[in-house]
Amino acid sequence: MVGRLYSLKVFLDTNALIALSGLSGTAIAGDFITNCRTAEVVLCVSHIQVDEKVNREMRNYQTRIDKAVRDLRNLGLETRLEPTAIGVYDTSRWDMSRFGGDDENALYHKLLELISACDQATGKKGDATRDAIIGVSALDHDLFLVCDECLFQSFQSATASLNNLQPRLPKTILRKPTPEDVANGILEFTKVHKPL
Repeated sequence: MVGRLYSLKVFLDTNALIALSGLSGTAIAGDFITNCRTAEVVLCVSHIQVDEKVNREMRNYQTRIDKAVRDLRNLGLETRLEPTAIGVYDTSRWDMSRFGGDDENALYHKLLELISACDQATGKKGDATRDAIIGVSALDHDLFLVCDECLFQSFQSATASLNNLQPRLPKTILRKPTPEDVANGILEFTKVHKPL
């Protein structure tokens, strides 16, 4: 059997990352880990998820993110911290960001607009900047697994109008933020993209 020429790159939003870290001890854990290794799945996150600004309200949240990355690696899952596809002043870590081109900048600004409007409509508080950076960073991956409905809807809408990005778009799916649902989303994707 010839191995795959490349790994399947799965980009996780923050909620998917946290949810998947709770996989240990679930009924699906063993099959998921085996399937990810066989399909050569690389779970990708950006420094945005790992470096979320910490304030008094967010300390527990940040601890959960750090633990999530560690837990996935401890399960033997390849988890990669990648630079973001765009750098944004006062948010990005410059040594972990790239300077985005016109396509990345157009997508970032469209995502920022759409996510902000969705967050406002749903009463979600916070800055949409990080979610917009996460959306742009999902480009050039095989799968973008999202648990945030505003990010999902905004990404679908924004990318539909940017024709230059079509060859770079990942398959994007929305899942509930539970370990089983996130894992099943990845498993379903890998069944369609089996190794050669």
